[in-house]
Amino acid sequence: MRGKSLNSTQPPPGAVQSVQVLRGLAAMMVIFSHVIDNFASATALGENGDILTFGVDLFFVISGFIMVHSTSNRKITARQFMLARITRIVPLYWLALLATFVLLALTGGRLPAEVELLQAALFIPYLDPGSGAFLPFLPVGWTLNYEMLFYLLFAATIAIGGLRQLLAISIIFVLLVVCRIVFDPQTAIGFRFTSPLFLEFTMGMAVALIWQRARASWRPLSGLGLLAAGVIGLFVLHPLHADFGLPRFVAHGGPATLVVAGALLLEPWFQTRILRPFRALGDASYSLYLGHALPLIFVPGLLPATWDIWIRASLMTGVCVLFGIASYRLVERPVQVTLRAWTKAKPGRVLTV
Repeated sequence: MRGKSLNSTQPPPGAVQSVQVLRGLAAMMVIFSHVIDNFASATALGENGDILTFGVDLFFVISGFIMVHSTSNRKITARQFMLARITRIVPLYWLALLATFVLLALTGGRLPAEVELLQAALFIPYLDPGSGAFLPFLPVGWTLNYEMLFYLLFAATIAIGGLRQLLAISIIFVLLVVCRIVFDPQTAIGFRFTSPLFLEFTMGMAVALIWQRARASWRPLSGLGLLAAGVIGLFVLHPLHADFGLPRFVAHGGPATLVVAGALLLEPWFQTRILRPFRALGDASYSLYLGHALPLIFVPGLLPATWDIWIRASLMTGVCVLFGIASYRLVERPVQVTLRAWTKAKPGRVLTV
């Protein structure tokens, strides 16, 4: 779900600032959704919090868009692409896994077995014995299982590019979904890797291909219309997903696609100075996404139960955001600077993916 240059801690020239803002928004939605989960058992606060999981769907659509946008008209091999993705995603994720393990040990939480550690580190879905869910011991890591499979398929088809690449990946994902319908897999790998949510990546890819070809003829009014349709569509379709089982890739993925498309048509507006803080959140969105799970392990128990639930939720959200920003500045950004120096020393490995 990351779209910045491997070799820069700031958006490269020509970066799509509307997407940066949406990434920040998506991260904030996920954070508050998880904060709500921590208090849902004690209050009605969590009754409608599920709609905030829309942030994950937004991330998936954005990821599909960014992979196409960042590789179009560039000679990038499959090996170069995967190297860029791995060096961008893996270091911070492994550090987050290590930090989670340490916090669980210090707080008396259930420690993962050696095989769970290995599976989590290698992006292999598994059944968590503690929760009974197909989640790694760093729960937000489940989305990276999806991202990595998408990256592998994108790398495998990168040579054909364009519409043919979109069709190839779409066919594979549709076949995987058919396998779920026909075989009803009960294993973690079978369940995760046949998910219809993979289609959200292809939605983002389609947006990128259309945007590249037609953006010169589109107008801001169209952008506002698509953006409004996406927001309204989310509030209309989410209850159908929650109460009647409408597939999430339709109820959330469809609106997310419209939101991304609409924001792209309003790109000049997203470059204004007033939105700089929101673009900064987008820059730090990966650290926000991974990092917020760590204070959620121990901070809620430190907040007095007598405090108003909204005060505790607001404070918890603030702590998560501050922790994520600190992680970005003190960990993620220095790591990326080090990687930049490494790639400069290795001819042929300097990428913007």
